[in-house]
Amino acid sequence: MPQSTRELIKFLAVSLASFMATNRQNNQKWTKSRVADYISGSTDISGSISDTTIGRFLDPNYPQEPSPSSIRMVSEFLLHHGWISQNQLDLIDRKKEVQIAAALSEFFNAGDLAPDRELREKLDGSFVSYILRVPYLLETTLYVTHHHDERLISCAETMRLFKVNGNQQIKVFTKNINQKNFGGMESTIKAVGAKLVIEHFCSGAGVANSGLVTFLMKADKETTFSSVISLDSINMNDAKEICGLSGSRNRGWITLDEDETLAPYDNISKASPHHALRYLCGRVEYYPQLISEVQHMRVAENSKGDDSDVRKFYGSLPEITKGKQHEKQNMDEDVNDPFWARVDEIVSKTETPDEKIKLAIEWGSLKHFKAALEEGADADMKIGRGYPLIFAFAATSGMHEWTKALVEIGKCDLSCTDEYGMLPNHRPAVLADTWEKAGRKELSDGFLKNSLYLQEQQIKQHIEKHGITQRYDDWFDPK
Repeated sequence: MPQSTRELIKFLAVSLASFMATNRQNNQKWTKSRVADYISGSTDISGSISDTTIGRFLDPNYPQEPSPSSIRMVSEFLLHHGWISQNQLDLIDRKKEVQIAAALSEFFNAGDLAPDRELREKLDGSFVSYILRVPYLLETTLYVTHHHDERLISCAETMRLFKVNGNQQIKVFTKNINQKNFGGMESTIKAVGAKLVIEHFCSGAGVANSGLVTFLMKADKETTFSSVISLDSINMNDAKEICGLSGSRNRGWITLDEDETLAPYDNISKASPHHALRYLCGRVEYYPQLISEVQHMRVAENSKGDDSDVRKFYGSLPEITKGKQHEKQNMDEDVNDPFWARVDEIVSKTETPDEKIKLAIEWGSLKHFKAALEEGADADMKIGRGYPLIFAFAATSGMHEWTKALVEIGKCDLSCTDEYGMLPNHRPAVLADTWEKAGRKELSDGFLKNSLYLQEQQIKQHIEKHGITQRYDDWFDPK
């Protein structure tokens, strides 16, 4: 029997037992016989059931599972008396985090008022934080998903603690963190050779209403730790979008040996990685993650780097990667910069064009991107939720040159459609209109440029494929 069905039976049995123990009808206690008689005689519940079947339903040691009709009748009985809700039944099939979020939402009275709805909607997305305390760099990413129909928030989090050696590398990280320039941090971490010492994954549920925003995070392994994040402030920009989250984390207690002390926050050079991770994560300063969907296509640099656990973790979060995805700012490729020399070295050792194109996208290297396409990389590569690569570029402002390279060098198929049957030019057109109405002309122009270019190229491909002789200018006028 499916796990969800077993969970449903357990939920109904516990609910029925508590109902019978605490409710009275006409000053009489509910017995197995009275429950069976009520169900069998009710005009609102079809079918009949015996007191023996009710007894078996309540007995956790009875070896045979209840029949589907028995499960239905017990459900309808409890629904009829208002002891359970349809929403609770619907949540049985959802992930455990969502079920916990439902209980928290109900317990803390996360209402459906307009301000609460807007807050949950704005929190939907991913947020990143970097804290540097020599010699450690802590990267924390918080993924928040708003389940609109149920007024719930589920969440997941990754922590990666790196050990950084070298004053020049530390200066680079310090500059980026102070300027909140996180778009190239992933690339910088790899290029300077920062050593990963701890990876920490957890997931959980959140509560967000007018008086409380908190996340309860459950660790996925015994070697890691669970925690509670409490937000004290949510900073908004002029467009009423979240530009920062701040608060604190309950790091739990730490066992210290005799005469052992935890290093001060500003000097953790003598702390173990485990203690450093717990100490650094107590401060919470998140910012909207400045990455596009394509940046999740991480690949190992060589045979020694296995990121299968990270891939599995990201793959388990189908709803988390939607939300607020912003464009990655491309870094200028200075030939004299040691960073780009390191990138050249790594890419040159990559065996296949497809792997090279993924590295080029992650590091924002248009030069290596074009080179990979010329070497035969798959221009119709599927990413993220299974869309061809062109959809990610089309819906990212500031990626026009990348889009052109993919179309002109890669010759990707522009007749592909998304799950709604829309061509690649549709999404940037919608985004252009959205940002124009929001008064963000620079973003609107970037999306519009992509949309018009793709519309032009789609028509050209269609004409070439079907041998249509009608003049191109009659089909499309960029003006």
